[in-house]
Amino acid sequence: MPSCRERNRRPAAQIGPVAIPSVSTIDRIHRERQASATHSAAKLAPMRSILPALFGAAVLVTLAIAALAAPRQASTQAGAELTNQYLLPGVSRDVLPDVGIEFIDITASSGTEATFRYRIRNVGDAQADLSRFTLQAWFSSDAALQKGLDQPAGVIGFTISLAAGATLEAESSAQNGDAPIETHPYLILELDSAGAVVESNPFNNVLAARRPPADLVADATITWDMANHRATVFWSFRGSLYGIPDRGFRIETPGFGVQTVPPGARDITVPFNPVTSERPCFARIAAILEGDRTWPAVETNNLCD
Repeated sequence: MPSCRERNRRPAAQIGPVAIPSVSTIDRIHRERQASATHSAAKLAPMRSILPALFGAAVLVTLAIAALAAPRQASTQAGAELTNQYLLPGVSRDVLPDVGIEFIDITASSGTEATFRYRIRNVGDAQADLSRFTLQAWFSSDAALQKGLDQPAGVIGFTISLAAGATLEAESSAQNGDAPIETHPYLILELDSAGAVVESNPFNNVLAARRPPADLVADATITWDMANHRATVFWSFRGSLYGIPDRGFRIETPGFGVQTVPPGARDITVPFNPVTSERPCFARIAAILEGDRTWPAVETNNLCD
């Protein structure tokens, strides 16, 4: 019977062979680790060269921003001083007037002149001294102001001040013998044409309106039909010659009311007064411009003269 020492002893073969690396194997592993370390250092080398460049670029950008900021501040201060030169006494440069042209309504037009109504409004926060403004009229070939090509047609001056929110409506005329309606069909009004007043919004100072041709509505005639107790009003429309679309017409017969007719209409009938047998003497015919606005009216012949 084997002893305890013999029972616990196991042959070396049962434990399995133990691989002891040779000197050559150890040398190979050492070389591989050195190669791996060299490869990692090579990968990090570009970053070592890039990082200083990046920080250097950041420094350059910071310096450039600082250099740009200085003239900008100087420009802002110069603008503030310029603004203060044009303000009313006691008005802060942060509170400015804003006078704009709201509408132009041409009430009469001939070959080289036009009569019109206009309205301006101060939509700014400060009172506007209109004596420092001028309203320049121009005759133009289109609705865009081109001072080198358009013809001056008069200057309007003012003597009042306009409070914030207030309006001024007036009538005036424009004329230039070298700018007939055939070649210069537009009237343009330019407020503060000299640029003498600092405003919070200078982009509402110009407005254009089409000058109506004198023969836009032609052949305006009224006749009486005694047998049928009515009058008939006739007219023709020459808008196609001027690029003006037909939007309908408004016909007024004094004492007999107003009729609005659609595009394409060229006549209306007006009954005599059934009680007094009174007859309309004449009519006024206006082509519709847009909405409730019309071109200047044309009168027919007068049967009561």
